[in-house]
Amino acid sequence: MKFLSTLILVVMLFPLNGCGHKYSVDSPFSELQKEAEAGNTSAQFYLGNKYYEGNGVPQDFAKAAEWYQIPADQGDAVSQNNLGTMYSKGEGVPKDLSKAAEWYQKSADQGDALAQDNLAALYKTGDGVPQNYNMAIKWFQKSADQGNAFAQFNLGWMYKNGDGVPKDAIKAMEWFQKSADQGDAAAQNILGFIYYKGDGVPEDVIKAAEWFQKSADQGNASAQNNLGSMYYEGNGVPQDFAKAAELYQKSAAQGNANGQYNIGRKYALGEGVPKDVHKAAEFLQQSAAKGNVDAQSNLGYMYKIGQGVAKNIVLSYAWSNLAASQGDKIALKDRNEIESQLTPSQLLEGQQLASNWKKGDILTTK
Repeated sequence: MKFLSTLILVVMLFPLNGCGHKYSVDSPFSELQKEAEAGNTSAQFYLGNKYYEGNGVPQDFAKAAEWYQIPADQGDAVSQNNLGTMYSKGEGVPKDLSKAAEWYQKSADQGDALAQDNLAALYKTGDGVPQNYNMAIKWFQKSADQGNAFAQFNLGWMYKNGDGVPKDAIKAMEWFQKSADQGDAAAQNILGFIYYKGDGVPEDVIKAAEWFQKSADQGNASAQNNLGSMYYEGNGVPQDFAKAAELYQKSAAQGNANGQYNIGRKYALGEGVPKDVHKAAEFLQQSAAKGNVDAQSNLGYMYKIGQGVAKNIVLSYAWSNLAASQGDKIALKDRNEIESQLTPSQLLEGQQLASNWKKGDILTTK
């Protein structure tokens, strides 16, 4: 079984900005409305914020975009960044990543750290602009140098993966550390994983657990799963199956596939929670639908023997086939064993279920 999440994606956040303006989120709506209509750019910006957040008025993304547009056209950097955000998400305006990039560029050129990070993220993925790791590095660096925790985290990933820069675990660690020290939950989680694996630093499971804890306390689902695994193994913390199950449960509730798999296994084994094979099957279904290979393999076996689910050799074959296609040797053995029990029509159905499956699908038979 796998306990730790090994896949951690670059998090590209597009936060709304509100720095450097005369008014604030607490300014009365009536005052903002009057001043905005009189042409005050600060009031226009915060009126846009009011509509965006639904603060004192019904939430209205279209009106938010209209009010951000006015100061953005006059060169207000924070409004330009926020308008870029709305185009990136399709909130109040048609989704248009090219326009998002244009507005981020205008704001980034004026030194807005959030816009610089957002623009870099688009260059990294090639959304709205041609993919260009060198440009991504340039803008992440500018933003990170201003202390932006998101950019520091993203820059750490560029160094970790060697995207646009030579692969450098030490520099990656430095940027992750800076971001984590500012409280970024994703950076805290990856720091925990780095200490757990000893990747560029001496292996230190106690430090790993400490960083996972900081991240998990902020609700990071991956960190909750990872910390749960530390408690399950007694690695860096005292072994505690109940605490592990509690953390897996929190992770699973947020839709984390590894958390769902792990709490499913705990219910199947009765470790830290009362044994409940039906709950186990439910969680494994959720995880398997997200593509978790271990969940698919286990679910295939449960359908094979009728544990927590009605026995169904066609579904057993299909889930085992999906897991085998990801390299799971146990699932491959199960699939081959089940195949000999299937009629030609059952085999065809199982093969079609597996070949037509896409992430999010729960398999069912006719």
